[in-house]
Amino acid sequence: MLSYVVALVLDYLIFDSHSYLRDTTGFEASVFPQGKILPDEATWSSWGIHGLVLPLGFLVAVGLAVAVWGLYARTRFGFEVRVIRDSARAGRYAGMPTRRKIIAVMCLSGAIAGLGGASQDGDFRHQIDPRGLTQANYGYTGIVVAALARYNPFAVVLIAFLLGGLQNAGFTLQGADFPNGLVGVLQGLILFCALGGELFVRYRVRLAW
Repeated sequence: MLSYVVALVLDYLIFDSHSYLRDTTGFEASVFPQGKILPDEATWSSWGIHGLVLPLGFLVAVGLAVAVWGLYARTRFGFEVRVIRDSARAGRYAGMPTRRKIIAVMCLSGAIAGLGGASQDGDFRHQIDPRGLTQANYGYTGIVVAALARYNPFAVVLIAFLLGGLQNAGFTLQGADFPNGLVGVLQGLILFCALGGELFVRYRVRLAW
């Protein structure tokens, strides 16, 4: 949720200062400042398979899903985190370092989000743009993906692929008949229907007269 703070810091470094991240080459860069183009060494590799381009970020995402699943399902750290997630009081009663585990999970989540941002710039954008953090709403989209995937790392990859396709389709179809905000509305409707269906699965509605 600190993406807006990071976006404002990058906005200052690129548009309001002469930092290393600002592109200072050419007349247009001095009038309309932009982020520096990433060098070739920072560009992530990609492979073409029968006309389908497979970026390195996708393989990294699958590898991270396997690693996170193994961390939470096969290690003591994952067991303690699951106990604290269900009941922090039970974790403290069992002698688990609750605060340290919460901070560790936050650091792990931030590291994974950082790899996602590196993939976005290294695979596709190839330029540092602070407006991408706020305009694309990656933070809120991540919440929707996690909720729909029921916090399963493997389901996160599938749901992220589907919602990413929906978002890219929205960028392609954007126009007078298809406003940009409609993609967010569709994502909200999908999440609302999924959570509503889960409510009826867990609870029974009974009319009492």
